[in-house]
Amino acid sequence: HFVGDYKLNVLYLPTDDLHEVAYEQIISQYDDVNFIREVGFFETLVEFMNESGEYIMFGCDDVVFKEEVDVDRCVKALESSSIAGVSLRMGKGLTYCLLE
Repeated sequence: HFVGDYKLNVLYLPTDDLHEVAYEQIISQYDDVNFIREVGFFETLVEFMNESGEYIMFGCDDVVFKEEVDVDRCVKALESSSIAGVSLRMGKGLTYCLLE
């Protein structure tokens, strides 16, 4: 769940009829999300980036956020320091790795 001032774009490409139907169901449930069907990864990505705002966040379809994400806080972190990016999967509170 994201909060703050942001526009959510999803670049997608169904790989078969089953995924096509699943995407159609998801798209119909989220009117506030801009779904962009991939027609060539590089070309679509460049077009997407040219139409985006000052900051872009990339994610993938197998990530689960279990707590709220404050997009404005991420932007403030970028603007108040010389960091190149913000990671939403790593943090000071991590004490173990699920893969080990």
